[in-house]
Amino acid sequence: MILMGAGASVAQARHHRLNGKGGSVGPPLDRSFFQRALDEEGHDRELTGNIHRLREAVQLTTKYADPFESPSPSMEQFFADVYYEVASLRAESDFRVYVELLRLYVNLIASTTNPMMLLPAGPVDSLLDAEYRAAQGKIAIITFNHDLVIENALCRLLEPKGSWGGFQALYGDIPLREVTHSMGHRFPTPSHDNKNIGVPLLRLHGSLNWVFDVTGDQPQLHEVFPKKLTRLLLLPDRVVGELGLLYVYKREQDVGRERDLWPFVVPPIYEKASLVGKEIIRSLWNRARGVLEGADKLVTFGYSFTEGDHAAIQLLRSGLGRQPLLKSLVCINTDAHVLARICEKIGSESVEFHTDVGAYTARTRW
Repeated sequence: MILMGAGASVAQARHHRLNGKGGSVGPPLDRSFFQRALDEEGHDRELTGNIHRLREAVQLTTKYADPFESPSPSMEQFFADVYYEVASLRAESDFRVYVELLRLYVNLIASTTNPMMLLPAGPVDSLLDAEYRAAQGKIAIITFNHDLVIENALCRLLEPKGSWGGFQALYGDIPLREVTHSMGHRFPTPSHDNKNIGVPLLRLHGSLNWVFDVTGDQPQLHEVFPKKLTRLLLLPDRVVGELGLLYVYKREQDVGRERDLWPFVVPPIYEKASLVGKEIIRSLWNRARGVLEGADKLVTFGYSFTEGDHAAIQLLRSGLGRQPLLKSLVCINTDAHVLARICEKIGSESVEFHTDVGAYTARTRW
């Protein structure tokens, strides 16, 4: 069992020396999100437009300070401020701020992670390979990330072995229908015999390549927060759009008709499950708990066990707290303070700690 957080994608980017325009590496992190967006502004036309539209939406209300001005709020705090206004008042002005904020969030993740999708293996690949071999292919992955770093690493690992099972093997019984349109660099199609093999990937906060229909490029509140969402569309590409352009917002051709699409991602606020697709999110979390309850080993990579992520911590506590089968708990993180937090949050007294994947795989190599 592997649990991957944002630090895993940062480590992958750092391995490939993919520095952002301001010197940052990999996807944006909570504290520096808005500064990271400014660093990339001017180098990416889509992001420049995102920032401009978000600032315009903020200026039309009197409730929020400009998040790009110093001192800049954390991403999670600003998301929470906007979301709770939308949830309580359902005002159009607040909703427009939320729409533009989510667009910026998803586009910034895409533009900062896309460059490494088709590059050779990095630490994420190394960890997957080591655990796959050690468990003879019987592994599962839980992640709260939205980027496609893990999918691409699994494809590089499994396709040469003839074990690439495609999206069905990755995502299980999530109600996903693959769209026919592609921007190029599609994930390979598995043979019929391989569709039930592979490594399950449980994306508890959705994914950049999961989308659903809306009616226009300015979606309505009831569409973004549907009371019931029973089916998602799946984008087939290994990168999200081209040159940082997130094409889920463009009108794309699919089976002879145009459609506007909205990303199925749960943004970084505390009340996550209430946002979109309650049934889909609930089924993912229930499945993750079942996987944790049956795990004899858990390796966490780049997950920080932060104070505010109550739902994730409770999932781990309930899945592992009284788990008699768990024999090994490994934490891979550049921050040594995470070791104390994982011991406190999960209640474990014995955790093997490493600062990088290389140290861990060297330790486990025969």
